[in-house]
Amino acid sequence: MKINWTGAAHQLNKQGKAYVIATIVGVTGSTPRNSGTKMVITHDDIFDTIGGGHLEHKVIKHAHQLLMAGDECQQLEHFQLGAQLGQCCGGNASVLFESFSASGVNIMLFGA
Repeated sequence: MKINWTGAAHQLNKQGKAYVIATIVGVTGSTPRNSGTKMVITHDDIFDTIGGGHLEHKVIKHAHQLLMAGDECQQLEHFQLGAQLGQCCGGNASVLFESFSASGVNIMLFGA
């Protein structure tokens, strides 16, 4: 059974492993998922999805770059879901990246 992003964040935090939470925080037009959709990315795994396709590929690639840097940070990136990204949705998505380093820091997650 695959665990969801909240379970993954909890387990990774307990294990002291680095991860990134990617959250769609804004959309305009047609997009594969709505605002509030989240996924967790580690060096070697992903939990949940923000809709698949090239958008998700780009998000995973950016998350891996953040993990390689090893710093805790927050970044907001904007993606146009058109021909350039190889998606036919035609909308726009803003994704918040929250990078957590490999440590034993306790976090609390709130939300639906």
